[in-house]
Amino acid sequence: MASLTPGHSFTTPLECPFFTTAYPDSIKPGHPLPWICGPSTLWREMITGQHRNGIISARTRIDVLVETFRKKQPFTHFLSFALNQAAIQEKFLQFKKEVLEKCSNDNGVSSSLFQNPAKLHLTIGTLVLLNEQEIKKAQELLQKCKEDFIDTITGGKPLTIEVAGVEYMNDDPAMIDVLYAKVYMKDGSNKLQLIADRLMDQFVTSGLMMKEWDRVKLHATVMNTVFRKDPSAEEKNNRTAGKAFKERESFDGRKILKVSMQ
Repeated sequence: MASLTPGHSFTTPLECPFFTTAYPDSIKPGHPLPWICGPSTLWREMITGQHRNGIISARTRIDVLVETFRKKQPFTHFLSFALNQAAIQEKFLQFKKEVLEKCSNDNGVSSSLFQNPAKLHLTIGTLVLLNEQEIKKAQELLQKCKEDFIDTITGGKPLTIEVAGVEYMNDDPAMIDVLYAKVYMKDGSNKLQLIADRLMDQFVTSGLMMKEWDRVKLHATVMNTVFRKDPSAEEKNNRTAGKAFKERESFDGRKILKVSMQ
């Protein structure tokens, strides 16, 4: 909001999380050298001018530039439910062993495709958090969600789920990039889905997360072709897929699907 200062000019505060322009000592003002601030920087400034509409227009243009920049960045964090319990890890390792014993000769199948068992999770959504202030905001929002609706939905008790069966993301089982395990609530309720959807809505409303789907697709990735070149990689979303996605080497999962049903 633009406010009138005592000198009869208008001002509006601006917080920019990642870039500004500076003049190092060795550069004269007539020859600016752009300086890109690190992701932990929060730049605070006041926009001042004689006309209220001009100030509002400038603020809007800068906000649009910031959001455009944010949308182009690879995600820095993701919101998820952890599935790294010992029992789930053990079952996953059994699945991995069986697949490699029975399907290692199938096109594209190798041990490098499997998720790290310690990182098994259900992704709710990805975030681009560009400084400590945004990380703190996300933490505070998550705590608020717990108090506002998560505790009510769960009754303050842990949810019991079942991980059973696998599915693939694309339409051709002979050309798979992502194979994931399906997750169900033991009591047949939709509590986990409800929590995930409401978390997504809250984070999207806050501006910390982009809305990519109408509801969260709860799944646990067990094999992913991005792991072939980068074992530390997480699931890539639409913003970061691009060229890397095209360079993926898909695998034939037809026999794997049969193994998972035995």
